[in-house]
Amino acid sequence: MMFAKKSVSQIYNILKYPILLFVINFFAGWFYELFPSIDILFHFLGGYVIVISLKHFFIYNGDIDQINKLESKWRLLFVIGMVATIGVFWEVYELFLDAIINTNTQPGVADTVTDLVLDIVGAGFGYYFYWQKKIIN
Repeated sequence: MMFAKKSVSQIYNILKYPILLFVINFFAGWFYELFPSIDILFHFLGGYVIVISLKHFFIYNGDIDQINKLESKWRLLFVIGMVATIGVFWEVYELFLDAIINTNTQPGVADTVTDLVLDIVGAGFGYYFYWQKKIIN
């Protein structure tokens, strides 16, 4: 039942946390120069909130039961894979920002890899504390 027609409230429930985090990140841009380590928090939270959004997405599509039928290790791998893919797209977005408007969001490969690792760690926490604990049915 993938990509079923969604109501505005369902789309809002799927995207509200990533959008909120994006807006906070956007307006906290000046804060990065004062506290560059805040990037760690945003990438960790990014992984976490993507897990929340993925779970809502699969609930609204009626696919959550099929995903929950997977063994826990495969479900975890699936969720982390989805978050990692979104994290890679985010890093490409940062690359374009650096190229187009001359920002410095990617000072080097180590920063990019650290960002992706933090996305995955956040996803692991999100999976354990949100998906596995069945906060929403």
